[in-house]
Amino acid sequence: MAGFTPVASVEIMDAAVETYKYNFIEQKGFNETVETRDIREEEVKQKLYDEIGERHVNLVVGGFPCQGFSMSGNRVITDERNSLYLEMKKIVERLKPEYVVMENVEGLRSMMNGAIEKKIIEDYKKIGYDINVTILNWKKWAFMFNYIGR
Repeated sequence: MAGFTPVASVEIMDAAVETYKYNFIEQKGFNETVETRDIREEEVKQKLYDEIGERHVNLVVGGFPCQGFSMSGNRVITDERNSLYLEMKKIVERLKPEYVVMENVEGLRSMMNGAIEKKIIEDYKKIGYDINVTILNWKKWAFMFNYIGR
């Protein structure tokens, strides 16, 4: 509805891939490769870059796993999924979009007294992005959005 046209995607969950295919390919008619892939694999990132080619990307949107940050779970700082924001950062650094939207749970903000949020903000600042953190409360769910602009 905002006028963006998806050009490539990466998703590890089969159910999310099927939902995406239905919403964007079957219903909207977008033409892109959508398959189950793990962004931690370098060949997956390379395939993503190849799919995009020389096109300019205006926006990168992603949500890294929240299980290690969520107040509903055990909040395990050593959960390997907590560092997946760095995989998204590699893509952002390569594609250099004007904007990035990262989604996660509000619990990330208080993890280690805010040190995790601060680290993410600093890491993206190093590659030229300023983060504006916004909390969106919808019914019982709270999502944290990081709107990043160059």
